[in-house]
Amino acid sequence: GWNPALPAIASFAAQLRERGIDLVLVPIPVKSMIYPEMIDGKSHPGPLRHRDADAFYAQLRAAGADVLDLSDALWSSKNSGAQAFLKQDTHWTSDAMRLAARLVADHIKAKPYFADIPSGLSFDEKTLTRSHSGDLVEILDIVKTLGFQVATRAGISIGIDDMRIPAKKTVFVEKAR
Repeated sequence: GWNPALPAIASFAAQLRERGIDLVLVPIPVKSMIYPEMIDGKSHPGPLRHRDADAFYAQLRAAGADVLDLSDALWSSKNSGAQAFLKQDTHWTSDAMRLAARLVADHIKAKPYFADIPSGLSFDEKTLTRSHSGDLVEILDIVKTLGFQVATRAGISIGIDDMRIPAKKTVFVEKAR
């Protein structure tokens, strides 16, 4: 399989291990892995994975890296009715972020060395409210601008009568909201 990063990750894991530190890798599933039906319209039994992912993760583990794959948890969360990704964005929702944080924390708490960590440690938690139109919307704006720039250089004129509005436009817009 294709795994040019394996030697570098294995070397890094070995360097950390020499210092008594475990390397925990958390591959971040992209939106199309958790919502493949949005790409092909078909039902899927689980998240999409690269055909070499399991073998690559096994090689990483054999090289001393700990791999925590969040794909199945995000898939289950989605199937329970929670949104894992923002509708017009490739970023996780706050629910998915909390799920990922809990899974990583539980994974680390299960390590034998966790019992040796002093119990008096405290952490500050701060909630921030953010709004964002979505990176997919921003990408569409970039594509539109690029299209007009290329059309201008090519001497192509685009008028409003040249645009065809799909009959299902309102359905698409409502679905995106």
